[in-house]
Amino acid sequence: MSMTRDEHEVDEELMGLAQRREQGSVLRPILMLLVIAVLGSVINDWRSEIAYFFADREPVVLGDVTSWPSKMRDDPGWTPPVKHNSYVRLEGVPSRRSEGGDWQFLKLVGGEVYVQREGRMAGMSALEREMAVDEPGDNDRTYYQGEGRLLSFASSGERLGGLKRFYGERYGVAYCEDYDEAGLERLAEERRELIRRNWTERYRQASEEERSEKGWTERATDAEGQEVVESKPLCVNAYFVQDGRSPNSHWWYAVMTLLMGLVAAYNVVKLVRWGRAWVRG
Repeated sequence: MSMTRDEHEVDEELMGLAQRREQGSVLRPILMLLVIAVLGSVINDWRSEIAYFFADREPVVLGDVTSWPSKMRDDPGWTPPVKHNSYVRLEGVPSRRSEGGDWQFLKLVGGEVYVQREGRMAGMSALEREMAVDEPGDNDRTYYQGEGRLLSFASSGERLGGLKRFYGERYGVAYCEDYDEAGLERLAEERRELIRRNWTERYRQASEEERSEKGWTERATDAEGQEVVESKPLCVNAYFVQDGRSPNSHWWYAVMTLLMGLVAAYNVVKLVRWGRAWVRG
């Protein structure tokens, strides 16, 4: 009598095939790793945005930026209470205005504070912008008052690179984070050379009476040149304010980060399960 396989007996080959199908292609863990890496990279790029969402909802009062120089003269130890990635309230006289697209950029007199606010033609169509008539006078004379997100140029990396290059090239502003000690020495020497040329040019263009009355000499002494060099900082620490941007406006970053975190966690769990199944063979 021939022996027959029990119909309830489990075929080991079939079980092995089922396990391999459950494990799936080796591409699966690679795709899961890619998803986790991409989501992690996006969340890492949003660290500053997420941190701002959890910032204090009560703005730090910076006051009138125009008064900062007088406060520094009265109290050499005084510094404005500026902090990177914080919610601030400030005011001042705008200058060096530049407008492009929906945004207007300006610098406040008295401090190295640059403001981004909604431009006069924000929301207009291309045709409406073509037909818009420039307002008479200089808009820089409008007094600025507002609240927004303050960012330090030094802590923002290339994010504010375009703005720095524009103001640096157009107005000759040097930002401290872009220079090491050797670079600062080069700036100082360039300023000394400019002072020497201007000093001599002023002397040559003056009359004998002016030279005698004001005690002008053809060349500045080293002490006189150094005094002029030190009368103005070689470089500045600048700040950027996004007008109207409160911590609550960053809720979208918080929500999207939570969703991406959940997706990344799900892929981690799936990856762990796949690894365990692969080890079991």
